[in-house]
Amino acid sequence: KQWYQRRVRETQLLQNADVIMMNNVFEHFIEPELQAKCWDVVVGNVRRKGQVLVLVPSLEESLGDVPPGWVEEISWDVDEELAPDELDVESLRDIHLYRVL
Repeated sequence: KQWYQRRVRETQLLQNADVIMMNNVFEHFIEPELQAKCWDVVVGNVRRKGQVLVLVPSLEESLGDVPPGWVEEISWDVDEELAPDELDVESLRDIHLYRVL
């Protein structure tokens, strides 16, 4: 029962969030087979038009094939002139933004 309640709460968070940030959330912690199941939960619950995903790595790197018609990538540029010296500009380029369609 406790597992089920936690799962319902997590899916509700995904469904209601405006912005979802995920930084290497599955790749370093769980086996590839379980990663696929976790992504199924994300794709199945992040469906509200306009929701934004902020991801490292990209969906393409994580999923291989992104479900057609689910999201579009939002392009953005890193302005190196404005970045502080201690900031790793290359790491910023690894950030991918997506909008749910």
